Amino acid sequence: MNLPTGDTEGVQGLCLDPHDLAIAKYVARREKDIVFTRELAKREIVSRDRLLALLDKTPASEEVRRRIHTNIANDFGAHKQLDEAQQRKVTWRESMGAKGSLSLEEIRAQARKDWLKLREEQRGESRSDEADRNHDQRHDDPLKDYGAGIDDDATE
Repeated sequence: MNLPTGDTEGVQGLCLDPHDLAIAKYVARREKDIVFTRELAKREIVSRDRLLALLDKTPASEEVRRRIHTNIANDFGAHKQLDEAQQRKVTWRESMGAKGSLSLEEIRAQARKDWLKLREEQRGESRSDEADRNHDQRHDDPLKDYGAGIDDDATE
């Protein structure tokens, strides 16, 4: 969308649709992009269905498409996981409330424990994605030397 010129000394602004911006961030997939797309999903600024429709129109290799599709699913899944974690906290607090009141330290300790658990689950998913990418890269170039060969032992 073009913004009309105003008090901008003739400079004209362009505004991206959040979905178009998100697809560009999924393609780039830097650390800051991962956080950005997750927040777009969490805040419901973008919709999963619209992102998947745009992905179909985006010129990219099949490998990149699969990665982006997985990242979209993870971003919308992470939002659900956070909601579930918050619900577990409420349930935990209710059960503890029946036993007696909680101190602020106990609440903080449980919240940190829940957060660390969720973070570890998300790291596990990202590590498996990285391992798959590294495995695919090794098999993409069979002529590249990835370590000691059979003949290397004979020279010692």
